[in-house]
Amino acid sequence: RQRVELLARDQKTWESPIVRVPYFEIQFENQKKQQQLLEALPRIFDQVLWEIRCDQKIEKLEERMGQERCVYLKKYHFGVTDSAAATLQETLELFNLQAKVSSGEMLLVNKSHADDNFRRQLLLDWANPLIENVSEIKDQAFYKGELFNLEAMVAKGTSHSYAGDKQLAREISLDGEVQELKTQFDELCLAFSLEEIEQIKKYYQKLAKSNQRQDKGLPKWPTDVELEMLAQTWSEHCKHKIFAAKINYEGEEGTESIDGLFKTYIKNTTEEVIKKFNLDWCISLFSDNAGIVRFDDKVDLCLKVETHNSPSALDPYGGSLTGILGVNRDILGTGLGAKPIANMDVFCLPPPDWKYDDLKATYPATNRLPKALLKGVHLGVEHGGNKSGIPTINGSFFFHPSFSAKPLVFVGTLGVMPQTVHGQASAFKKINPGDLVVMSGGKVGLDGIHGATFSSLEINEHSPSSAVQIGDPYTQKILSDFLLAARDLFLYNFVTDNGAGGISSSVGEMARESGGATLYLDKVPLKYPGLAPWQVLVSESQERMSFAVSPEKIGEFLQLSQEYGVESTVIGEFTDTQEIALWWDKKVVGILPLEFLHDGVPKLQLKARFCPTSESKKEKQHGDLVQAENLFVIAKKLLANANITSKEKLVRRFDHEVQAATMGKPYCGKNGHAPADGGVLLAARHGGDVGSTYILAHGLAPKLGDLSLDGKVMGQWAFDEAFRSQIALGADPTKIALLDNFCWPDPVASAKVKDGERKLGQLVRTCQATREMALEFGTPFISGKDSMKNDYRGKSLSGQQVTSSILPTLLITSLGSGKTQHVPAPYFKRPDELVLLIGARQLYLGASSFEEMIGEKLGNYPQWQAPSDLSKLYHQMHELIKQDAFTSLHDVSDGGSFIALLECAIGGELGVNLKFSMPQGAYLDQLLFGEGCGHFIASISSDKLELVRSVLGERMLVLGATCKNSEVKLEIEDKFLAQASLLELKKSYLTGIDYES
Repeated sequence: RQRVELLARDQKTWESPIVRVPYFEIQFENQKKQQQLLEALPRIFDQVLWEIRCDQKIEKLEERMGQERCVYLKKYHFGVTDSAAATLQETLELFNLQAKVSSGEMLLVNKSHADDNFRRQLLLDWANPLIENVSEIKDQAFYKGELFNLEAMVAKGTSHSYAGDKQLAREISLDGEVQELKTQFDELCLAFSLEEIEQIKKYYQKLAKSNQRQDKGLPKWPTDVELEMLAQTWSEHCKHKIFAAKINYEGEEGTESIDGLFKTYIKNTTEEVIKKFNLDWCISLFSDNAGIVRFDDKVDLCLKVETHNSPSALDPYGGSLTGILGVNRDILGTGLGAKPIANMDVFCLPPPDWKYDDLKATYPATNRLPKALLKGVHLGVEHGGNKSGIPTINGSFFFHPSFSAKPLVFVGTLGVMPQTVHGQASAFKKINPGDLVVMSGGKVGLDGIHGATFSSLEINEHSPSSAVQIGDPYTQKILSDFLLAARDLFLYNFVTDNGAGGISSSVGEMARESGGATLYLDKVPLKYPGLAPWQVLVSESQERMSFAVSPEKIGEFLQLSQEYGVESTVIGEFTDTQEIALWWDKKVVGILPLEFLHDGVPKLQLKARFCPTSESKKEKQHGDLVQAENLFVIAKKLLANANITSKEKLVRRFDHEVQAATMGKPYCGKNGHAPADGGVLLAARHGGDVGSTYILAHGLAPKLGDLSLDGKVMGQWAFDEAFRSQIALGADPTKIALLDNFCWPDPVASAKVKDGERKLGQLVRTCQATREMALEFGTPFISGKDSMKNDYRGKSLSGQQVTSSILPTLLITSLGSGKTQHVPAPYFKRPDELVLLIGARQLYLGASSFEEMIGEKLGNYPQWQAPSDLSKLYHQMHELIKQDAFTSLHDVSDGGSFIALLECAIGGELGVNLKFSMPQGAYLDQLLFGEGCGHFIASISSDKLELVRSVLGERMLVLGATCKNSEVKLEIEDKFLAQASLLELKKSYLTGIDYES
């Protein structure tokens, strides 16, 4: 309250139309402790804003507050994780002050700005009604301090809540028509198909005839506990049914039958690559939370990339925060446990400069507005990494209108583990019958219920708020430290994270290792009372891990857990009964055989067609669209384009330096403005070889995922960029591992998805591309993920019915190994060096950033390139890098070679004199702004020219030379064409993306 009074009297602050005031509400168990708190606060907070409501009389604020300001109050709904409040509450306990705490924020808005339209947009940007309660505080309530009273609010959106219900578990009747049951289950967010409901119904009918269930005290039909566990386990999110489906594919060369996209194009391909290239560094693939590789004789590395699309659409901050914390736990739960050493993030979002009036007719009513989306997902990853002590070293942003259907939020983590723990290989783990089931970390609440099934569906206005979670990075950091300490003491036999589906998923999967499990759901620690057994089972409340601990080590395990301040609880035991038994209050509430739970889901039978269009094959002949006088006008516009402009303002908010191993940072150069091609870590800092590096990079080409283009080309471009970025950073081409993340609109043909066969055909083509490239490059896939159903069908902001889908998108993430002495800079370092364009010069204006800026279709669309040509180039480049041929090296991406060259010049604060002859048959616009696989901008000293030319031959073109002056000048055929100030170009590039205004 003192802070609010200060704001009211501060004329400078008062001139701002909007003032935001953070606060805490504190309710003491002992009111006599209030004075102690007031004395302790200056020690707890150092110049941090705080307010407190005591029973003492509060002096009224000046009348101008009520006269000039509208006051809004934002607080979390009951059950939503409140990390700030939890941290304060824990801190108060250190001072022997017992209290209940909640946090929030007040918004003081000048009444002259508070018309209805302004308030509507302001509140949409400020608060998320899914997780936050917003109320307008009237003058008298504000004066009396009534806004500070703690209220118990009812959690919203939880289907069939059992709070206060004495019934332990309900029987869910499967009598009736399957279609009727599907309608019922859809309302409960169970995501069953008609075929799956029929399968479940037949199974329980068969059991009823033998009285097996009645003998165990269970009803004829499934209990809600059993049905929820089946829904989680069989969800598309967890079971990847589309990638496992049998597909009848009509392709260019006729019809073929595909027995699973994953099996055919990912797993089998990797097995062939390992055998063909004799790769002995692939340790564990596709069987754990992350893939494990070994680049030296000292440590193992593991890598995982996840998506958190659906939750991020509803609550961007919570979605991305739980995404990054969740993928951190994937690493902690890989093998016997790995330490997260680096994060990455890739965001595909709607354009942030869209205005509300332009959006209301088509923008999904459920999704946060574009600027709030960007701010939320960025802040979530920032908090998740920075507060957990994990550096974020690689990532990118891509903006396109289609991602208003669902934002794509990719988050990844690289981990390191010792190769052995107490003489056992740390990459492998096992469970013995009799081991205890232990849950460690945060408590369980209503947040995150139906996350797995919700993410397996399209978004609509009925999407459940309970699917949204808020993570707590501080709790996870403590959990992480405890886990690694317990690992080093070998106190457990198996560990995995509680991700999608909570303990239903983690223990359900672990039970396969031992042959069964018994879970006592009433033993699970809860945030608050009133949860039903099924809610406890499938809740995805964050910061939790599941362990298998032998009985003789449980005492030491729990003691260590207590020392680290981590809550650990025995909630069951592993068995060899071949079933999972679920108990509550000494009564069985569900039994599911492992075979039916994990293998009972019917396999999808799908059809796919490749539908080439004239657009994708179009070759339009044209003269140069670039004239000398507008060359730099075009360049400035491209440099300011949202997909090209510097993201330095956003990226600098991530901590790249924590753990002190980051050699190559996201932005570098003389003044830190040069974008890097990936992140580089010093291996020795994490126990690896001295002089070695670990390199993290990625490739992404969503604009080629448009259904009018060929998905096979998109797959090649994503693969190529991920691999080429590794080469630019000095990676050994024989030691690069890949991960795939497919994000697709619904590719299953139905009444709602009339072009499903075409979309599935696109997916098949993209998978074919990854296979052909991997077999040529000798590059294995070590892990991956797919996210289907990235669509929206529902009401827009203005209430109209709309349907939208994302661009088919493939992210390829690469992990490589190099040497510290051979890492070229991604920017020009010295004047008077030659500037080269390296590559096959197969550059395309179709689907390029240049085409987008021109605003017309230019033709010359990207075509499939021979993988052998690309692979040969990269091996040649690596040999030159080992001979230190390149002073700088930067891959050519969005905007073409001229934009990549300008990024190098801006990074090095050096001008460039471009002076060359046009290659035969080439056009200037295509040479400068065309995009394609396999291209680099490089700088070399003149004495290295013959070496480079002897290796690359016609694959290189000398464009000119760097210079000390701050100008970029262009001459062709000895004819001066144009020049511009590097400072002006730099201003355009540093425009950046702003989400604060």
